[in-house]
Amino acid sequence: MQWRGELDYGLGLEPAKGIATVDQWTPRWQADTAAYALMPHKMYERLAQAGLPMRVLAEDFENVLVSRR
Repeated sequence: MQWRGELDYGLGLEPAKGIATVDQWTPRWQADTAAYALMPHKMYERLAQAGLPMRVLAEDFENVLVSRR
């Protein structure tokens, strides 16, 4: 995993709950019915263009918060 930011402490305690790559995250996102993700704007744009189902809940100048439905 590269950047962990504010999740670093929790992932240090429970590393198995982390997802190392977008390629590993994508099928889990598509299979889930109720999920949330916080990501940079560029990542959101990339995933939205790829057709992943995401609903924007909030955003600021750095990140976008999305839900699965």
